[in-house]
Amino acid sequence: MRSSKSSPTKGWRKRSPKLRSQRKTLRKKCGSKCFLLPSENKFPICNKRSCKQDCKAIVSAKLRAAQWKYPTVYKRATSLINKKGCTMRSRKNSPKHKILTRSSRSRRSPRKSPRKSPRKSPRKGSRKSTRGGKCKEYLQKKIRKNMDEYKAGKYSSRAQAVAVSYSQVNKKHPSCRRVLSRK
Repeated sequence: MRSSKSSPTKGWRKRSPKLRSQRKTLRKKCGSKCFLLPSENKFPICNKRSCKQDCKAIVSAKLRAAQWKYPTVYKRATSLINKKGCTMRSRKNSPKHKILTRSSRSRRSPRKSPRKSPRKSPRKGSRKSTRGGKCKEYLQKKIRKNMDEYKAGKYSSRAQAVAVSYSQVNKKHPSCRRVLSRK
């Protein structure tokens, strides 16, 4: 199933001059300002009905220039995006929505299945409680190590270092997954 993310170039396909004749007409009508590679009528950045430069067209041209390896076109598109204030991101890709860390995931309430019975707490002498102590010890050591690496610049945030610690302990000690899982 496709996600409902909005593309930064959505809608440009309908307004773009696709045919060679449309591009020639646009070049005669508006001049070379409507193309990032005017010598070949490539990378149009104006609507086919008007001579206004379109942000979606500029973003699209930048993406295509990167894809087809046109470095000069890519630089021109980047400078136009900055000059006009166009955005490359859709709302869901903004930095606020970047990475869900372990700490932000734990705030959400877990989905409860109606068929599952509630978990029973372990008895004092059970195997699970002793394993839980060791797992937490492994986790604390790993968090200390990853915090040192965070200070050295390996991780971008403390939360990321903690999240990586959880995944490393779960990978190295699969028996700890149940103990360290979300509740």
